[in-house]
Amino acid sequence: CREAALTERYFYESFTDRNALLVAVFEHVAARCTQAVLEAFMAAPDGPRTKVEAPIAAAVTLVTDDPRIGRVLFLESGDARLQQLREDLAFTSATLLAEIATSYLGPDADLDATDLILSSLSLVGAQAQLATSYLAGRLDVTRDRLIAHLVELHLAAVGVRSHT
Repeated sequence: CREAALTERYFYESFTDRNALLVAVFEHVAARCTQAVLEAFMAAPDGPRTKVEAPIAAAVTLVTDDPRIGRVLFLESGDARLQQLREDLAFTSATLLAEIATSYLGPDADLDATDLILSSLSLVGAQAQLATSYLAGRLDVTRDRLIAHLVELHLAAVGVRSHT
């Protein structure tokens, strides 16, 4: 409000408190990231590696070009609603990832739905932790190496089988 030269009244006309603002920003950033990932997937040339690499590169680029986005998605703490939104986003992202893998690889790929969701949830969690560590400066790797590693994780996860 101070930077925009507005009184607090204008803030409270839109938000009940700072947590409400944080939730609104999280929802906006999550939608923006999801859109970037889906657009990158759709625009990528056909092929397993390119279909995996393009959305990963889009997401990593988005959160590293503007670290505030990564902070909102992975680091900012708020009330229980924000934590629930994070958990919902993780599960929705994993479900979408599993659905894309199923539709892209097709019925001949011998994919088990449970293995796919387990692997997808694992990948989403790994991506969040890697992004958090990278944004905090704890990883001494280039952005390209981070993307390459995530691509290899995704490709390897398709082959994980826990069913008999």
